[in-house]
Amino acid sequence: MKRRGRSPPRAVLMFDQLVYRSGMTKRATWILAFMIATTGAEAASRADVDARLDAVFGSHEDYDHFLAGLQFAAAKRDAYLVAEYVEFPITVTVGGKPLTLNGYADFIDAFDKVMPPHVLKAIVDQTYETLFVNDEGVMIGNGEVWFSMTMSDDAVPEPIGIKVTAINP
Repeated sequence: MKRRGRSPPRAVLMFDQLVYRSGMTKRATWILAFMIATTGAEAASRADVDARLDAVFGSHEDYDHFLAGLQFAAAKRDAYLVAEYVEFPITVTVGGKPLTLNGYADFIDAFDKVMPPHVLKAIVDQTYETLFVNDEGVMIGNGEVWFSMTMSDDAVPEPIGIKVTAINP
């Protein structure tokens, strides 16, 4: 009887060929594949994150201190303190609509909208070792918050400091 439906993904076909050619049992091969896959998924070490930050931004110490301070502020759920870590103006999409916060007063007024409990939890639960770092910045959680070095608007931009540059509630 002819098989109906989709054919298996190419990776499955390649896997089956590996089993056939190597003489391994399918179960042993699956165990080996799982071990290989999970080995690469281990958490990075503090040194790995330090090296990544150093490579991308030239330094890691300030990012480590920034994260600790932001986590302290988020754990206290202190709108005034969290606002100290945010770059203004910042536009946050709330309920599908962009909301521009021009300064501390706007942020504090909209704190519950832009920093709902799940965003504060993502900040507090973030470990240094699991930070995602790229040339755009440093990501907390699943992208709820991004932070990076901010620059002045001068003709020759100068670093101002690390600030939250994006919030995605």
